[in-house]
Amino acid sequence: MGKLIYQDFGFDMPEQYKAYADGGTVLSLEKLADKPADYFFTQMDDEEMEQMMELFKEPVYQSIPAIKNHRIINVSRNYWNYGPYLVDKGLDSLIEQVSKLQK
Repeated sequence: MGKLIYQDFGFDMPEQYKAYADGGTVLSLEKLADKPADYFFTQMDDEEMEQMMELFKEPVYQSIPAIKNHRIINVSRNYWNYGPYLVDKGLDSLIEQVSKLQK
């Protein structure tokens, strides 16, 4: 999803996240807290996202602007891995969520 956001949509990747741009490098939750972001994009299924949201209630994560301001955009990984029709649905979901946050 990073390629879509940063290359296809033309957003600039923050310097502190460029080491993770290849998609193969894992950003731990501890590093996320050390590298605050205004938006948090993720690809989790519903169960994983529910667990993540519970974790984000912890005080250490509440200082991250994306979490504090409810700017978490999740597009289920099920959209990206199962053919072009679902990729289109994933893209629609991403655009819809970003649009809602910009209002």
